[in-house]
Amino acid sequence: MLATCSSRVCYVRTRRSVQFAEEVPAVQRPTTQELELSEAAITISMCDDRVVICPPSPLGLDSTHALVAAAAAGVLGGSMVMIDLDSQTDSSELVALGPISDGLVDPVAVAGHVGVVGAGCVRLSTADSYWTIDISEGRLFRAETIVDHHFVGRADWTSVQAIWLTCSSITALCADGSYISARVIWNGEA
Repeated sequence: MLATCSSRVCYVRTRRSVQFAEEVPAVQRPTTQELELSEAAITISMCDDRVVICPPSPLGLDSTHALVAAAAAGVLGGSMVMIDLDSQTDSSELVALGPISDGLVDPVAVAGHVGVVGAGCVRLSTADSYWTIDISEGRLFRAETIVDHHFVGRADWTSVQAIWLTCSSITALCADGSYISARVIWNGEA
């Protein structure tokens, strides 16, 4: 069976005959402005030898899953991946502040499970803590036990400009210029 549609009528062609289906209503296509508002894209690029992921804000649930998968693919491919969480600072400036990686797998690093816990929010398990990363807001919360991100007070979050992922560690650059890191491999969702 083959179906073809003109502007208002749909024709269904079978082996034996052509049948006229009922009139099909015109498809409402979204305007360009509606597409720009609803489907902001994740930008993935290269800067020097690093993969740079720039998420839109706000980040939807499907886009959050896509970001986790893209970051895991880059890490498993042997690249250093930077997730740019600071829209005010140029990505190339943040890349220059990142850690140095030799690309070798650290035998002490453990594979960390990354789970999407909401739109724009992920949780990474390390050997001794849980990192909740609010990608949409550019902030991080670390705890020894799992804490629902809805119950974390504003003062308990740490502002983060960028996160670097390698085959042996994760490193976050805080807004105050300090670094937080763990020996864990961002390996994507289970």
